[in-house]
Amino acid sequence: MPPLNTGEGAECDSNFLSNANVGGETRQLDATHATVTINHVKITLQLNITIWTPLGASQHVIEHEDGHRRVSEAYYETADNVAGEIAERYMGKQMEI
Repeated sequence: MPPLNTGEGAECDSNFLSNANVGGETRQLDATHATVTINHVKITLQLNITIWTPLGASQHVIEHEDGHRRVSEAYYETADNVAGEIAERYMGKQMEI
């Protein structure tokens, strides 16, 4: 269990992780210029939740920390939709390199 701040009796740590893999097709324009067109975006999402409660914690404390977990899970439920919307904005985008 990590050290707690004054007034804390337990802790819920929600760790939201994301990894984006972006691929594209390059087209050489001349000896020093090219364009890349994004044609692949894969986003992997993960949520790790750890709840620490001391031995003998009251049911109230346990339920409180479980509430934090449920809030994190509620946000995570729609994270794939948000990630998909963001990825879609980049599909087909061209950049000079």
